[in-house]
Amino acid sequence: MKYMIHYIESSQLTDEILKNNNLIIVEFCIPNSEPCEMQHKVLVELEKEFCNDITVFKIDFAESQFSKIRYDVSSVPTVLFFKDKKELERKVGFTTKEEIVRIMQELI
Repeated sequence: MKYMIHYIESSQLTDEILKNNNLIIVEFCIPNSEPCEMQHKVLVELEKEFCNDITVFKIDFAESQFSKIRYDVSSVPTVLFFKDKKELERKVGFTTKEEIVRIMQELI
Protein backbone atom coordinates (compact mmCIF):
# COMPACT_ATOMS: atom_id res chain seq x y z
CA MET A 1 0.00 0.00 0.00
CA LYS A 2 1.34 3.44 -0.90
CA TYR A 3 1.58 6.16 1.70
CA MET A 4 3.41 9.41 1.96
CA ILE A 5 3.33 12.84 3.45
CA HIS A 6 2.37 15.34 0.76
CA TYR A 7 4.53 18.46 0.66
CA ILE A 8 2.47 21.29 -0.76
CA GLU A 9 2.62 25.02 -1.24
CA SER A 10 0.38 26.95 1.10
CA SER A 11 -1.66 28.25 -1.84
CA GLN A 12 -2.67 24.67 -2.72
CA LEU A 13 -4.09 23.83 0.69
CA THR A 14 -7.60 25.19 0.15
CA ASP A 15 -7.99 23.19 -3.08
CA GLU A 16 -6.82 20.01 -1.36
CA ILE A 17 -9.26 20.53 1.52
CA LEU A 18 -12.14 21.02 -0.90
CA LYS A 19 -11.45 17.96 -3.04
CA ASN A 20 -10.42 15.44 -0.38
CA ASN A 21 -12.89 13.21 1.48
CA ASN A 22 -10.42 11.79 3.99
CA LEU A 23 -9.56 13.32 7.31
CA ILE A 24 -6.89 15.86 6.37
CA ILE A 25 -4.02 16.52 8.73
CA VAL A 26 -1.87 19.56 7.96
CA GLU A 27 1.47 20.09 9.65
CA PHE A 28 3.00 23.56 9.64
CA CYS A 29 6.71 23.23 10.31
CA ILE A 30 10.15 24.70 9.88
CA PRO A 31 12.92 22.55 8.38
CA ASN A 32 15.59 21.45 10.84
CA SER A 33 13.46 22.29 13.89
CA GLU A 34 13.72 19.46 16.42
CA PRO A 35 10.06 19.66 17.56
CA CYS A 36 8.94 19.75 13.93
CA GLU A 37 11.09 16.75 13.04
CA MET A 38 9.65 14.83 16.00
CA GLN A 39 6.11 15.77 14.91
CA HIS A 40 6.86 14.74 11.35
CA LYS A 41 8.00 11.27 12.48
CA VAL A 42 4.71 10.80 14.35
CA LEU A 43 2.72 11.82 11.30
CA VAL A 44 4.70 9.49 9.03
CA GLU A 45 3.84 6.58 11.35
CA LEU A 46 0.17 7.55 11.31
CA GLU A 47 0.14 7.92 7.54
CA LYS A 48 1.44 4.35 7.29
CA GLU A 49 -1.09 2.97 9.78
CA PHE A 50 -4.14 4.89 8.56
CA CYS A 51 -3.31 5.43 4.88
CA ASN A 52 -6.89 4.69 3.78
CA ASP A 53 -8.47 7.13 6.22
CA ILE A 54 -6.18 10.16 6.37
CA THR A 55 -4.23 12.42 4.07
CA VAL A 56 -1.29 14.29 5.58
CA PHE A 57 0.12 17.52 4.18
CA LYS A 58 3.23 19.38 5.28
CA ILE A 59 3.70 23.11 4.75
CA ASP A 60 6.88 25.07 5.31
CA PHE A 61 5.89 27.74 7.82
CA ALA A 62 8.73 30.04 6.79
CA GLU A 63 7.43 30.24 3.22
CA SER A 64 3.68 30.30 3.81
CA GLN A 65 2.62 33.87 4.50
CA PHE A 66 -0.81 33.18 2.97
CA SER A 67 -1.51 30.17 5.20
CA LYS A 68 -0.16 31.83 8.33
CA ILE A 69 -2.82 34.48 7.93
CA ARG A 70 -5.60 32.33 6.44
CA TYR A 71 -5.30 29.60 9.07
CA ASP A 72 -4.07 31.80 11.93
CA VAL A 73 -0.87 29.83 12.51
CA SER A 74 1.73 31.65 14.58
CA SER A 75 4.06 28.93 15.90
CA VAL A 76 5.34 25.50 14.94
CA PRO A 77 4.72 22.72 14.93
CA THR A 78 1.01 23.32 14.47
CA VAL A 79 -1.22 20.48 13.32
CA LEU A 80 -4.66 21.20 11.84
CA PHE A 81 -7.39 18.60 11.32
CA PHE A 82 -9.96 19.06 8.52
CA LYS A 83 -13.01 16.96 7.72
CA ASP A 84 -15.88 17.82 5.38
CA LYS A 85 -14.07 20.97 4.29
CA LYS A 86 -13.93 22.42 7.82
CA GLU A 87 -11.19 22.76 10.39
CA LEU A 88 -12.36 20.71 13.37
CA GLU A 89 -9.32 20.61 15.62
CA ARG A 90 -5.87 22.11 16.03
CA LYS A 91 -2.86 21.31 18.19
CA VAL A 92 -0.01 23.74 18.75
CA GLY A 93 3.36 22.38 19.83
CA PHE A 94 4.51 18.78 19.68
CA THR A 95 1.54 16.41 19.90
CA THR A 96 2.00 12.75 20.80
CA LYS A 97 0.90 9.92 18.56
CA GLU A 98 -1.62 8.84 21.18
CA GLU A 99 -3.22 12.28 21.29
CA ILE A 100 -3.43 12.49 17.50
CA VAL A 101 -4.96 9.02 17.32
CA ARG A 102 -7.56 10.07 19.93
CA ILE A 103 -8.45 13.11 17.85
CA MET A 104 -8.58 11.04 14.67
CA GLN A 105 -10.92 8.50 16.26
CA GLU A 106 -13.30 11.29 17.21
CA LEU A 107 -13.25 12.78 13.71
CA ILE A 108 -13.17 9.76 11.38
